[in-house]
Amino acid sequence: MKKLVIMLVLLSIVAPAFSQARLGRSFYEINQEYEENYSVVIDKFKDNIVLNIDMDRAVIKHLFDSNDICILSLIAPKNNIDVQYYVERYNKELVIMSPTEWRFYVGNSIAKVSLETLDDNSIVFFWIFME
Repeated sequence: MKKLVIMLVLLSIVAPAFSQARLGRSFYEINQEYEENYSVVIDKFKDNIVLNIDMDRAVIKHLFDSNDICILSLIAPKNNIDVQYYVERYNKELVIMSPTEWRFYVGNSIAKVSLETLDDNSIVFFWIFME
């Protein structure tokens, strides 16, 4: 329990640096944060809730587990300039593992950020806890 509280406190401190990724935060917190300023759509994926947010530079998707905690964030930049924006930002603010992968350390947890090219040639960033 103590580790969870420490992780949540650290996430709340670091979260402003990564306004789109909200790993470990609740559906209620994330939805409240965005619903006033952005277009927010709630979907289902299998038995999980997905929160879709249309922002200026990207479309953000947050996947929640059965406890309504964000377990995966997907950031889909809207164009190549926005892809470059995120790559430059991640290179400055995260630990670079490769040209397409970064790590984000929070307490005893590690988040992996990976840049992926989908079948339609669109580019997305996946944020997920490794541990």
